[in-house]
Amino acid sequence: MKSIRLYTIMLCPYCIQLKELLDNEGIKYIEINVDSEVGGIEFASIQKVAKSDMLPMVIVGNKVLVPDIGFRTILECFEIILKLMGK
Repeated sequence: MKSIRLYTIMLCPYCIQLKELLDNEGIKYIEINVDSEVGGIEFASIQKVAKSDMLPMVIVGNKVLVPDIGFRTILECFEIILKLMGK
């Protein structure tokens, strides 16, 4: 099974919505809060690859999903995640 890394900030409504969709579907993910020191350092390195600082940013396996580039809505992001996870 592919791993999911979800880059978020605490009060982001889009991040919250995506986490709720994943939780309701029973999809496990690792959440990285980019406001934390460690999360911020990790996110900075991902930003260089993704060429974006928009959240929520999602990595499924080796696929990076970035708002306004890889998806337009949180529901679209969720549907892409489901496809990548084979659901």
